[in-house]
Parts: sequence; C-alpha cells; structure tokens
Amino acid sequence: MCISITNEVNVLILDQNKEVNTKENNNGWARYGGSAFYTSIWFGAIIRYIFFLGQKKFEVFYNEKNVTKNAIVGWLFKMLLIFGSIYLLLLYLETT
Repeated sequence: MCISITNEVNVLILDQNKEVNTKENNNGWARYGGSAFYTSIWFGAIIRYIFFLGQKKFEVFYNEKNVTKNAIVGWLFKMLLIFGSIYLLLLYLETT
C-alpha cells in the first residue's frame, strides 16, 4: 500500500512538472523580452550614475521608483550603440 501511495505522489509531481514545462515553452518569447528590458534598466542606471559623477549612491538610481527612467535611458543608449555601429560600418565600407 505504501508503494502505491508513493507512486501516485511521484506521478502527480511528474504531471505538475510537465504542466510547468509546457507553460515555459509556450511563453519562451516573454523571457527574452524580459531580459532585454532588464538590460535597459541596468544600462540606464549605470549611465545615470556616471552622469552624476558618482555623487549619489547607485541604490538611488537602481530602485523601483526609477525603473521607467532607467529603461528609457538604457533603451536610448542601446539604440545609439546599434545605429552608431551601423553608421561606422557603412562609413568604413564606403571608404574602402
């Protein structure tokens, strides 16, 4: 009787894990978008910290209150890097 109880528990655990795995597979794109968002927040916080020349602590910039500001600044920085790289590549290709 104990063996069947543990087997039933194991089957329930396996069924729950299977359900979780299918949810993760279906929403895989959300994880990638989230990581890009958090990267923007980090870049934004670091750039704002550097802009203030370290006069304020980093925790002042990297908190829940400043998430929107950090995300905007970080996104602008990433776009500047991408378009700047493309411009430099085109400039290099044009001169050769």
